[in-house]
Amino acid sequence: MKPNSQTLADVLSRQVQYIVPVFQRFYRWDRDQWEKLWENVMELRSPEAKGQHFMGFLVFVPEPVQMDLRLHVIDGQQRLTTLSLFLTAARNLAEENGLNDFAREITEKYLIDPHKKGTERVRILLKLRDRQEYEAAVAGEDAPARRITEALSYFERQLAQLPDLADASGLRRFLGLVTTRLEFMCATLDQGEKAYNIFKSLNSTGVPLGAADLIRNFVFMNLRPEEHDEFDAKLWAPLESHFTPTNGVIDDDTLSAFMRDFLMRDGRYVKEKKEKIFETFEDRYSAMDFSPQALAIELKRFASYYSVIRGEKFDRHNPVSNGLEQIRALKVTTAYPLLLQLFEMRNGGSLADEDLAKAIELLVGFVLRRLICNAERRSYDKTFTKACSALEGSPVENLEKYLLSCEYPDDARFKSAFLTFNLYGSKD
Repeated sequence: MKPNSQTLADVLSRQVQYIVPVFQRFYRWDRDQWEKLWENVMELRSPEAKGQHFMGFLVFVPEPVQMDLRLHVIDGQQRLTTLSLFLTAARNLAEENGLNDFAREITEKYLIDPHKKGTERVRILLKLRDRQEYEAAVAGEDAPARRITEALSYFERQLAQLPDLADASGLRRFLGLVTTRLEFMCATLDQGEKAYNIFKSLNSTGVPLGAADLIRNFVFMNLRPEEHDEFDAKLWAPLESHFTPTNGVIDDDTLSAFMRDFLMRDGRYVKEKKEKIFETFEDRYSAMDFSPQALAIELKRFASYYSVIRGEKFDRHNPVSNGLEQIRALKVTTAYPLLLQLFEMRNGGSLADEDLAKAIELLVGFVLRRLICNAERRSYDKTFTKACSALEGSPVENLEKYLLSCEYPDDARFKSAFLTFNLYGSKD
């Protein structure tokens, strides 16, 4: 790696296409990061401001076939994409003010290569699921209003509030300030360096990498590059769709929690820290000759269970749905690994619908009775995780035996405690 400082103009005006690898995250910056960038630019406009503003690192790895023409962005894609949208907003303002020649200059210098066609035309080639929205923004076309479109709209509104940008000279001065005084430390990896190993060691500016990000990267790096897009579209995107609300942005915290619960369904406890979740995942699957395709199919199946457990979908058996509603009311998320295992057993035919409902009833009873009896307050994460390995053979019977061994209050104790329990005064 040979780092050197470059301005935004140096980076985006090069005859190079910057490619966001499939193992990278999607566009994640939100209003907090947009506002911070805007404040940085406004500080540069003040008379007291001197010199450059450091924007962080950009780390690239050359594509083996076209080393001088295509660079994969290993770190800095959020900043680079956002600044490209900033320039797109400036281009749009120029067009609105009738400065069409200047608008074309911005487009052809920083946003597209007018001599290329198709996907090679844009200076920054985003991941497949971000690509259409970004390319529509750069082309000035309508697209689904998700985070990239929201970022563009934010900068358009901010620029519109600066009256000195209404004429060509004012806008040109402003653009010169942004492109020449925002500076990066850029580094291009040697061909022998492993991009994935560099990536997972980086702590990106603004939005830190989560366990789900690192796991996604690990899985994709076990595929051949030519398989990435098809794998993403057919297998990984359907998995992540279970964790994508209506705004189209992946809920990485919930996805990371799912990955942890998925790992613990075999009875082995995993700490909540993102590093531990990823390390456990990497160690477990590095130790075997796993198939990314088979793993993605398995994860998608468990993610469908997770949607039911979390109440986003109804179960096919009403008593199961009713029991899960009670689990959620009691906020027993620590039971999710055990529930995943029980759902998988039902899917495999070793547990009937009625038995699954009975198992959930046992879990509700265990937590509720211990609450009423004022039993020792403790986290149930290790208790329920360990239960996962006690199910084989007769799941309901074995679960009941296990919970009884964990001080499941009997009827007499429960009835006695219930008569004096301050139900409305309880904080639980």
